[in-house]
Amino acid sequence: WHPPEWLAASANPEALEEIKQLMLQSYGNYIQSWRRCLDQDGSNRVNWDEFKSACSMLDFYGDIGGAWRALDDDFSGFITLSELDQDSDEMILRFRDWMFENFGDTKEAFKVLDRDGGGSLTKPEFRKSISRFGFKGVTGLKVSEEETNLLFESLKPSVHASKIQMEDMLFLDTWEETPEPDLDFLQPVEVTRRK
Repeated sequence: WHPPEWLAASANPEALEEIKQLMLQSYGNYIQSWRRCLDQDGSNRVNWDEFKSACSMLDFYGDIGGAWRALDDDFSGFITLSELDQDSDEMILRFRDWMFENFGDTKEAFKVLDRDGGGSLTKPEFRKSISRFGFKGVTGLKVSEEETNLLFESLKPSVHASKIQMEDMLFLDTWEETPEPDLDFLQPVEVTRRK
């Protein structure tokens, strides 16, 4: 048996920061990095093998085990977008929840947001529509331009795309909050001795 290299590694925040910078350089934001590089199976969880594969895609060959440990500090055996970047996770969850509460699902939300019926949303059209229909952003106040830009860039099919189509948003129908890991097994166990 060969234990995974992260098992004996110490958390290395510097290695993690280097990986995060590579993600931003390659994908523009953490949500795109998560969807296009890390979580390729769409499970909203990334295990060790997926993480190693993503590091290879990013041409990172440094302390992968230490970076993993910096992310998976709860020893759950997987990482989530929230562990990678809590602000991005909160933004995409709020947007998803807002769509479901106001429109029912992604398809219906897209139909309403695509006011001209053209089948796609440009950044100005997206900004105007989500503001008009009351998306409040993370703060619960009026959605900021920074938040709108992050959402639009996160939903695009690629870094170079200039429009969003319905298909680009459908992943939100299955996007779920990741439950906290069950760590009860770490609790002390009472041992009784046989006589």
